[in-house]
Amino acid sequence: FVDDSDSYFTFELINNCIEDKNIIDTRISEIRKKSTYSLGLDIARYGSDETCYAICRWTHEYEGIEVVYIHSEEKRPTTHTTGFIKELHKVWAFEGIYVDETALGGGVVDSLIQAGHSPHSVQFSGRPIDTRYLNKRAEMWFAMAEWIKRGGSIPRIPELLRELTEPTYYFVQGKFQLEPK
Repeated sequence: FVDDSDSYFTFELINNCIEDKNIIDTRISEIRKKSTYSLGLDIARYGSDETCYAICRWTHEYEGIEVVYIHSEEKRPTTHTTGFIKELHKVWAFEGIYVDETALGGGVVDSLIQAGHSPHSVQFSGRPIDTRYLNKRAEMWFAMAEWIKRGGSIPRIPELLRELTEPTYYFVQGKFQLEPK
């Protein structure tokens, strides 16, 4: 691992929020009565990166969000990605589908709309709400770090631990910026 003094997520912070439970093993019908689910997506297609699917749960018993399932795959066409999202939606009945539309996500957003879904487009390179950040990506990473510090939980996935602790931040014109992918 890299020196984490200028990382949004330190190794210790991430390691402390990992939970060793897999919601996939729990009966879906029982879970739906108590929770609402969302799907977050980062689309990669055929490049060297991976498409990542993250399912988050918000429980009605307490105000809390947790990442309950993460799946990634590489070198898949956007038609496959759209089909997989539709299959996941049949099982999880997502209240929201959030797609990083920067670069390759636009085709998936269009396909989901055509199939009758209402995905939310996220422009990671776009303007942040909070002016302390250079772009939406930096703002979202910082918000995720704050969520973890408040007790957020993620599944125990070694690749995720590495992905979260590697990026560092710096300042551009006095604004937080996350290093490029």
